[in-house]
Amino acid sequence: MMFGGLDASAQSGTSPDPCVVRSARDTELVDRVHGELAEAVCSTSKWFDSFFGNPSDYDAYRATYGSISVGSLWDEYHGFDPRLRFKARMQLPQLNGRLNAFVGRVDEDEFIAGSPEQFAALPSQFRQVDDEKLLLGIGYSRPGLKGYIDADVGIHLDIPLNPYTRVNYRRAWSLDDDTVFRFRQSAFWQEQEGLGTSTKLDFDHELNSTFLFRVTSIGMVAERTSGVEWSGLTTLFHGLDDKNALAYQVGVEGKTGSRVPVQDYGARIIYRRQFIREYLILELRTGISWPRERVIDKREFTWGVGAAIELRFGNWPHIANDSRGS
Repeated sequence: MMFGGLDASAQSGTSPDPCVVRSARDTELVDRVHGELAEAVCSTSKWFDSFFGNPSDYDAYRATYGSISVGSLWDEYHGFDPRLRFKARMQLPQLNGRLNAFVGRVDEDEFIAGSPEQFAALPSQFRQVDDEKLLLGIGYSRPGLKGYIDADVGIHLDIPLNPYTRVNYRRAWSLDDDTVFRFRQSAFWQEQEGLGTSTKLDFDHELNSTFLFRVTSIGMVAERTSGVEWSGLTTLFHGLDDKNALAYQVGVEGKTGSRVPVQDYGARIIYRRQFIREYLILELRTGISWPRERVIDKREFTWGVGAAIELRFGNWPHIANDSRGS
């Protein structure tokens, strides 16, 4: 078994290709798409890495992974909002064992500024986010200062090309067997916002084998924006079984110094299910909120729904457990 699939070369006696994941039995369309995506991203990682030396660390290329999701949100305030997201992390062992490449169409704030991303298929915020950006970058990570340090340098693939950079420091403390406190400090620069920093705090408490309670708070300041953008999110994860999970959330978001300091608050229920294959995840959500983004807007009760399908490929760890959040 190799990289989530069969090592066909082992049976043929030829030199192993680290990116081959399919077999002759992969006749169904969903399996072919899954295998071809994994092979394409792994092969791109190996091809790019070959510019810096002879590819030899096959385990590193097999560690490449990614996801693609298609979905939509709708609510009475914003209307219909289709979403297409994808992302891939590619390992580059010839450059350095800690370097990797990233490409993806993601929400810029979630990626660069470190906003909460409990679920990858649809935006985490209660209010709608701007259109996702296509990003390409090189990342570096290593343990340090009793925590973990990672950094990215890259560009937005739009016209004109806009560079960005970010550095994150993460640390976690186990308060007891069931409780974990996590801290993340990010410093970033991007063309639109200038220099900025964000702080994210997570408090996790496992109530029992079925329920996990999480409180997340984040604050962000940037050079070209006034005030502090802040948000708070409380989530109760409910694991129904190995393939099904629910999340119950209440949240609030706002910005200090704004004429509308509280821009949205509400509650929602999110359902996640593995279906057909373990790498396919269905996400359904519904919720209520009271948005107000402009002074001229009247804050009123709003309800909304969302749905998405996420396909994960490559050596993505702990797929079965991820429906409870990350």
